[in-house]
Amino acid sequence: MFRKVLVANRGEIALRVIRACRELKISTVAVFSEPDRDSLHVRLADESVCIGPPAPAQSYNHIPRLVSAAEVTGADAIHPGYGFLSENAHFAEVCESCGFTFIGPTAEMIRAMGDKATARRTMAAAGLPVVPGSEGVITDVEEALALARSIGFPVIIKAAAGGGGRGMRVARDEKQLRLGFGIAQAEAGAAFSNNAVYLEKYLTRPRHIEFQLFGDRHGHLIHLGERECSVQRNHQKLIEEAPSPFLTDEMRRRVGELAVRGAGSIGYLNAGTMEFLFDQDGSFYFMEMNTRIQVEHPVTEEITGLDLVKEQIRVAAGEELSLKQDEVEWRGHAIECRVNAEDPANGFRPSPGTISYFYRPGGPGLRVDSHVYGGYSVPPHYDSMIGKLIAHGKDRAEALRRMEIALEEIIVDGIKTTVPFHLMALRDPGFQKGDIDTHFVEKLLNPETGGAPGRVAARAGRCGPRWQARRRTQALHATVGRRPRGPVESYLVLLAPRIDPGPGGGRREDRAPVQLDPDAPALVVDVLRATTTLTVAMRNGAQRVLEAATPEEGFALQARHPGSLLCGEREGLRIPGYDLGNSPFEYAPERVAGKTLVFASTNGSQALRLAAGQRERVLASFANLSAAIERVRAARRVMVVCAGQLGRFALEDAGCAGAIGRRLRALGAEPLNPAARLVERLAPEGEGEVRALVQGSSHGRYLRRLGARFARDVEFCARLDAIDRAYAV
Repeated sequence: MFRKVLVANRGEIALRVIRACRELKISTVAVFSEPDRDSLHVRLADESVCIGPPAPAQSYNHIPRLVSAAEVTGADAIHPGYGFLSENAHFAEVCESCGFTFIGPTAEMIRAMGDKATARRTMAAAGLPVVPGSEGVITDVEEALALARSIGFPVIIKAAAGGGGRGMRVARDEKQLRLGFGIAQAEAGAAFSNNAVYLEKYLTRPRHIEFQLFGDRHGHLIHLGERECSVQRNHQKLIEEAPSPFLTDEMRRRVGELAVRGAGSIGYLNAGTMEFLFDQDGSFYFMEMNTRIQVEHPVTEEITGLDLVKEQIRVAAGEELSLKQDEVEWRGHAIECRVNAEDPANGFRPSPGTISYFYRPGGPGLRVDSHVYGGYSVPPHYDSMIGKLIAHGKDRAEALRRMEIALEEIIVDGIKTTVPFHLMALRDPGFQKGDIDTHFVEKLLNPETGGAPGRVAARAGRCGPRWQARRRTQALHATVGRRPRGPVESYLVLLAPRIDPGPGGGRREDRAPVQLDPDAPALVVDVLRATTTLTVAMRNGAQRVLEAATPEEGFALQARHPGSLLCGEREGLRIPGYDLGNSPFEYAPERVAGKTLVFASTNGSQALRLAAGQRERVLASFANLSAAIERVRAARRVMVVCAGQLGRFALEDAGCAGAIGRRLRALGAEPLNPAARLVERLAPEGEGEVRALVQGSSHGRYLRRLGARFARDVEFCARLDAIDRAYAV
């Protein structure tokens, strides 16, 4: 048995491995990035080593630092957990070459199953049914089209080197396949450094069911039954249960034997999961194999009584499996809900921040696997899962009721979580009956596609103000004529007091594209918080503003302008090494008077840069709306520049642009392009509507959740005409 194990992971799974090691009387080493310094896995391990800054590439995915930590602490084995490097064949090779036992399968096994196209061929050769599709990688769209015509639409394009929904596109006809093929290749290349893709027939109502496998070095290979994983969003699992309510005993026996045969064809070792798609008629197809412990392993532990993590460690140490296939017994039913720091009422937007209070539910058949506590800060750099609730009962009905009680009892104050969504899902009549497929969440949250009743959907935020705002911005994109290709591309709202017909007659807005006039002044809008904050800074004596696209560019600009102040935030935190953040209350006269400001706000800097070629760039927001309009009212043509975020308009910025348009129209202006006409419909009227728009916008809600200081910023930015000056930068 091992003396010391280094846990190459963080969060819940790091704690899970540490506890298993303690039961086996093995010393543990925790590794942590700088923001994880106060995490529980660091406190509970026997030793801990800081391995770098927040970025995973510089910490949890940095192989030399992990191996160095193992060498320094004298570990003799490394457990990768799940995620990060758990399915990285190179990491497994490095561990073994440096004398550390990798607690998992061999590098060759990881590599064979990690390439999805290779895995598909391997399992087909072993006699497992596979979804009709390509034999291997497809390199061009014409080849994909030919195959799709032969197997029939719809089809799905998948990344050969990964999963998790990245590099995956569904095509229901030839047009969608032509469009989606290149996108899937690009996503796969960005996510996995490998743009290879393959093609499969797309099942319209599949169930996602996986089988837990275990193999040892003595030739034993068994399965521990299945897990139902059909409740997922964007191919990320949310609720899992075992056994599946869909499988009969005979189906379980048959598929389990095939899964063992497939894994045995490569001599599989340690824990692994064979994943299948089941059609409604009971036919099933091999999808992929995960060569690691799964997030949802606790439901298998609950119904088998076997500690899978301890079994991993024992097998890696050379011991035999604890059970033979005929000794495996399944008792009762277990369900797991992943609790994520996300806001289901706002499109599952991440909700990092400090947990002010945390209560773990308890009672018979309940288990909570979590690494958080009251006062713990959820960092924005990693997966949003903060814990798992697991309920076990004598049957599915009892397990469901116990889970419902646990979801009602759990308290997580300070951040948003997915608990309301889980309650909604568990109470859905279809889920209660076990009538689910991989589109369950989509139907549940969208009553327009025939899913849950509107009253239930409203609880998930799909019929409230935020949902309506999203629909309006979607209409805005449609009016512009196309989706933007980048974060700021096409976010130009042009307004003109007088429009000349030009050659050929007709209104200018009926002809596209609109030609920008470099002599026109630009009103630059970023309500939350860049243009509001810079207006305050200029009012308090700041001399000049230089925009920086990145923090690094900011440092370079400061070097060329000695004495300047570095200003900017990321994720609500002042950029390390910078002098000021984004709050208007930081820009007091004694701090900024006579100073040059190097400003690295994400969207504000983008908007300023987009308007760089204009004669004059005027800072505009609700806080100085009247003054900004007064400054440009004599111009022949006006340009309003808004920087969107993640390919979307910011609602508060579009509303401010619409308010500018309305006032210019009152002065005799005419809208110059379709976007200008539409944003006028988003414009609030009066201070009350302005406050409601800004505070209720996605970014406004996000900032207010970060704490009182940010809520004060939002309140200030929502004050109409609080400043009577407009400044050019």
